[in-house]
Amino acid sequence: MKLTIEIDDDKYLESYLSIVSLGVLECIKRDLIDFDDAMHLIYLPSMIDKLEKLFPDLSNAILTGAQLEDVFSHVPDSFDGVVEEIRELNYKSIGLTCDKKRHVFYKLKE
Repeated sequence: MKLTIEIDDDKYLESYLSIVSLGVLECIKRDLIDFDDAMHLIYLPSMIDKLEKLFPDLSNAILTGAQLEDVFSHVPDSFDGVVEEIRELNYKSIGLTCDKKRHVFYKLKE
């Protein structure tokens, strides 16, 4: 099965990825997924360079998210603060307004 997602607006794309990031953070906090899952879903270091120029706050959220496992392992007392930092970066990146709503196109193929 293959899912393709198409978003035709930069601001909507930034918002979409930020919303996904917030959901992944919630799943980590509830122990529904592990750090490897999070890395495969959204916190991909390879995305950082591509996002850095377009979406600086989102890029920082992705970079920080990619380091969550290290924070948890080496500085566990800082973990909740780092998660909150990622949330705040994502909140700044969500900018959906009535005049900027776009459709997300999903294509599912077997």
